[in-house]
Amino acid sequence: MKNRPVPLKLKLKSVIKQIGTAAADILWPRRCICCDCRVPIGRSVSLCSDCMSLPLKERVVFVEPDRYFEQAVCALCYRDNVRSAMINYKFRAQKYLSDTFSYALYTAVKNMDFLKEYTFICPVPLHPLREREYNQSLLIAAHLAKTLNLKLYPDLLFKAKNLTPLSKMGYSMRRAKIVGALDFNVKYDITGKNIIILDDIYTTGSTADECSKILRMHGAAKVTVLAACYADVKGDTNDVDADNLSDQELWSGLDT
Repeated sequence: MKNRPVPLKLKLKSVIKQIGTAAADILWPRRCICCDCRVPIGRSVSLCSDCMSLPLKERVVFVEPDRYFEQAVCALCYRDNVRSAMINYKFRAQKYLSDTFSYALYTAVKNMDFLKEYTFICPVPLHPLREREYNQSLLIAAHLAKTLNLKLYPDLLFKAKNLTPLSKMGYSMRRAKIVGALDFNVKYDITGKNIIILDDIYTTGSTADECSKILRMHGAAKVTVLAACYADVKGDTNDVDADNLSDQELWSGLDT
């Protein structure tokens, strides 16, 4: 069967979109989320040429005892420019950064052997009452579903109650607070399936573990966690999570 020619209307639409993207890059140049230098015009990923392979170098794999997931694989350290970019992505409506964080994760995991065992991916859920335009984890999960040839379950898990931000809590408090906050969508049958959970930032792993426990309780054989960033909760509180910022800090030009 011969391939049908692309209609002229679609070709023109594609060209106009490319011109618009290039014009936007000239007027509002993108900055690399790692080193803050200018990104080449027309590149959809906010990483410069020198930093394109950084996610592979910074990749961290957490294999911890007494967890319901097999491992957690994270792409970038949540600090400095990466931290600022994640805050902009989560709280300042810079939705386009989903391309960058999904690329970082793809680069980090694309050659890892565990992927051969997995066919499904779901995001950590966001409660409907949280004042955000989108679920940042879902956008990254949707990108990875395409690039890694996974089936996306966008609503496999959901938040049963709206929690106060966990960012200022230690491991024990986080673990206690998250219990009972999540639930399973019974329209799905995941018996015997291996499922990837996608999160934006891996800190203590409490949320990822609770998600994994629920999936295992409903029949999942294996669960692996992927996260765009990882943070050290033992360090400065600024390195923990963007949720600990005040409204003034979030919407000002300062990142303190």
